[in-house]
Amino acid sequence: MLLALHASSAGTLQKQLLPPSTPGGRCLDGSPAGYYFAAADPKTWVIFLDGGGACYTEDDCTKRAQGKLGSSKSWAATENPPDAVLSDDCTLNKHFCKATKVKVPYCNGDTHEGNHTDATAATWGLYFHGHSSLALIVAKLQAEQGLGSADHVLLSGGSAGGKGTFANVDWLADTLPNAVVKGAPNAGWFFPGSLATDQPQNRQ
Repeated sequence: MLLALHASSAGTLQKQLLPPSTPGGRCLDGSPAGYYFAAADPKTWVIFLDGGGACYTEDDCTKRAQGKLGSSKSWAATENPPDAVLSDDCTLNKHFCKATKVKVPYCNGDTHEGNHTDATAATWGLYFHGHSSLALIVAKLQAEQGLGSADHVLLSGGSAGGKGTFANVDWLADTLPNAVVKGAPNAGWFFPGSLATDQPQNRQ
């Protein structure tokens, strides 16, 4: 019955925001982080982390907080699944077209890795809650939508979301011990560009 509460037509993903007062669940500007959800096969799930670059300076991050990559204030109520692992088209997405789908918008500029407890002077008054928001989203899906009973869970993402996939897939596997959890990052292996030992003069 819980799964039916957020069921959507034709695979449309419905916006769900975390409670505004939830510690660790905010976008850069302090608005609530959240996700888009479409219920389908309760045993197979896809969780997709959006991309969108990153910010590194106070000026850059402050500007970022004024748009959808740093705030949830302008997020649409629904989204249609893109032509990737969230697609409902089984000719394009053979293995996951019927999966329950979760799309996590990117609103922290921290490649879905931030775990700061609050906004402080050290964070320029901004909230870097990328990982902690994902943890809260997963907990909410376990409590309300049956994610904890899934058999197969795919974590994926593009660009900054691909990097977030690398950073979070082992944590997700530990969090969902009864499921087969796999990661499929897309263009996320770009930090660092090379390690010191990769340089020709340092190779053994």
